Amino acid sequence: IGKNNIKKIPEALSELRQYRHPIFKRIELHVLRIFPDACREKIIEVLSDKEAFDDVHIHHEYFLLLQAQCLILPAGCEEKILRWVEEGPDLEEYKKSVKEKWGLELALEELERYKRSWQFEHLAPIKDSLSEGLRRKYELLVTEFGEPIHPEFLAWNESWCGPTSPLTTEELTQKTPEEVLNYLIEWRPPKDMVAPSPEGLGRILAEVVKQRPEGFALIAPEFLRRKVRPTYIYHLIQGVRASLKENKRCDWEPVVSLCEEIAKSSVLPEPTVSEDRLEVGWRGVRKAVCDLLEEGFNKSDMTIPFSYKERVWSILEEMVKDEEPTLKYEQKYGETNMDPFTLSISTVRGQVFHSVIGYALWCVRQISATGPSKMPPEVKALLTKYLDIEVEPTLTIRSVYGHYLPWLIYLDKEWVSENLKRILPPEERQKGYWKAAWEAYVIFCPLYDDVYSLIKEEYQRAINSLGEKNSSQAHFGNSDYMLAEHLMILNWWGKETLDKGSLLDQFFKKAPAAVRGHAINFVGRELIARNNQKDLEQVVLERLKRLWEHRISEAKTAVDNKRFNEEKFSEELKEFGWWFYQNPFEPSWAIARLKETVELTNGEIERSKEVAEKLLEYFDRFPIPTTLECLLKITVFEVNNRDFLFWREECQAILKKARQSGDSHVLNLANKIIDFLVLKGYTEFRDLI
Repeated sequence: IGKNNIKKIPEALSELRQYRHPIFKRIELHVLRIFPDACREKIIEVLSDKEAFDDVHIHHEYFLLLQAQCLILPAGCEEKILRWVEEGPDLEEYKKSVKEKWGLELALEELERYKRSWQFEHLAPIKDSLSEGLRRKYELLVTEFGEPIHPEFLAWNESWCGPTSPLTTEELTQKTPEEVLNYLIEWRPPKDMVAPSPEGLGRILAEVVKQRPEGFALIAPEFLRRKVRPTYIYHLIQGVRASLKENKRCDWEPVVSLCEEIAKSSVLPEPTVSEDRLEVGWRGVRKAVCDLLEEGFNKSDMTIPFSYKERVWSILEEMVKDEEPTLKYEQKYGETNMDPFTLSISTVRGQVFHSVIGYALWCVRQISATGPSKMPPEVKALLTKYLDIEVEPTLTIRSVYGHYLPWLIYLDKEWVSENLKRILPPEERQKGYWKAAWEAYVIFCPLYDDVYSLIKEEYQRAINSLGEKNSSQAHFGNSDYMLAEHLMILNWWGKETLDKGSLLDQFFKKAPAAVRGHAINFVGRELIARNNQKDLEQVVLERLKRLWEHRISEAKTAVDNKRFNEEKFSEELKEFGWWFYQNPFEPSWAIARLKETVELTNGEIERSKEVAEKLLEYFDRFPIPTTLECLLKITVFEVNNRDFLFWREECQAILKKARQSGDSHVLNLANKIIDFLVLKGYTEFRDLI
């Protein structure tokens, strides 16, 4: 309004004053500040109003209006405001409020300080128009309380994104590696929490090192010798590692020398106290060394030269002595917080063990080792030593053995056979060690025939342990679910059957419904993943058919024995929707099995929309009554329990074809479905009659 016709401002403000809510008063003061020439008398009136001066609801707008007008205020108005400031707040009311809210009795000195703070805040908007005497008073208050931040707000929030660096990537890139090192030594971080920090600078350093690793690699040992903060050494190493990922070359000699000094230094210079809790310490540096070595082991073109073999092993041999994790550390950070494998990638000794396996495989590749025993003797000696619970009592390190079990078998099957009962101890009192190794194996490792043949007894033990309450919280997967997947693969391969007493038979008898359901779901997803393989081997299809028939048979037996609901068979059987959706079987056989399934589950089936699409596809080929019987069951369940709207078009298409089929039984079933849907409010289906 004001931009189009400033003369209408008074009329508009008059309209606002009819409303009592503070927001309208705030709008009025805002408009007065934006268009001061339209209502100057009203501005003086508002600023001279003691009630407006004290009103916290309009403080922001009053402050900004006063600040904008302070240099041109009439003398009488300014005198009023200065008098109010001099009088100060109602200290008795403030004292009473503090006591009621916090139960505190304020001393006279505290009340006087509050008064000065209050006066300071109220002088802020008119500081530019203060007399010389009042200006000196204001400056003294600034000395006492500091320059006010956002005084126009009674309360405000501030956010911060960090850590930040004192230099940008571009600025640091312009320096030579030696100049960068000198800067890292000379720069002192401010103590302010939101100020640039060593960690922020370190992250920029890592990016610069990644861009030109050769120059920084040459002076790498100087970072330790000149006692820079550990966070800078950490990011130097991470920068070199990142450059390897991008296939950039660097001289390994000084890099390995730095790693040697880090590994062999029993006393490293600690950084000065840091306000930045993100700053990396020396344990983080040692873990970075492991990361770098593993990257060097795995690269083909930029791999660590094999001539450094003894030096690299000495690094690992030294760092494996690091005390992290101790049993106390494991109890504090593990158990219900982190599973043993997660701890293994979060602790120094854990990461060293990962690097030891990487080292062994690197040696094999470098010398093209063949034969049954390819494990380097130094690795074999270390792994054997640390299987002794007296030497290595943590579950953390035991999980690493499980995680790399297939690779250990590749390196030396005989050694694994001899030590299998140490890796996966059968004694109940050592169940925790078995569980740590088993979970890391079954969650992370693909299934290999030779591995399964060697550790079949462990699968039996895992089945016996199904449903046990976990003592650790696995972050990377569910070991029971992964056991189910392994067993389904073994059935697919023909390694395990459904014969009475077999592992599969025991699994389905022992496993909770959710785990059984996951097994069926997994096979369905595998069928979808292989949808380009139109012709699965007939022998595989026969195994899968026997599995579906077996589960239906077991469910029917449970119905007869009144155990169906207790054992939650519906939770398992509904997953066969995944099989039917990507159906590699004969349609007539699949529809018959689907009918049996939905009769047992009362129509509950997963992937119901895709199941309906498949039923429509089959109906075009042979409109058998079984198709409509399946559709009726699924429709009733979906309408009563889910959102049927997702596949109403498929349902309409099937019913339309059924009405045209000429088969009286099919027609009766179609009419039954239509009547049900119309009764439930889906009136568009009435058009099919």
